[in-house]
Amino acid sequence: MKFYMGKCPKCGMFIFPFARKCLRCETKIKYLTKTDKDHCGNCHKPLGNDEYCRYCGTRRGEGKFDPYFNEPQCIYGPPPISRLHTCNECGYEWETNTMIDRQNYCPRCGGSCKITEQEDDR
Repeated sequence: MKFYMGKCPKCGMFIFPFARKCLRCETKIKYLTKTDKDHCGNCHKPLGNDEYCRYCGTRRGEGKFDPYFNEPQCIYGPPPISRLHTCNECGYEWETNTMIDRQNYCPRCGGSCKITEQEDDR
């Protein structure tokens, strides 16, 4: 039984789960490891300079760090919506302008946040 995890970013050949390189072009495949401090150890979203993940609330450096296939994804869907996030605990505010927004936790303290959709001025 064959199970394909994704495609090679260079040549497009299907790659088996947890392969270290492409069989056709020998491109190294990147996986999240325990030393990767720029991604959440739980949901694998990029952290940037945040102390806590905006998507699941996990603190930087904590989590399972399960391997995953690091492949860019293209999303087709509704137009971007401007949202204002306000932390319920520390009051920190930040804005997002995305199609799908799953940021439910404060990047500073890890607390839950209130989300308010902004009106479009067009």
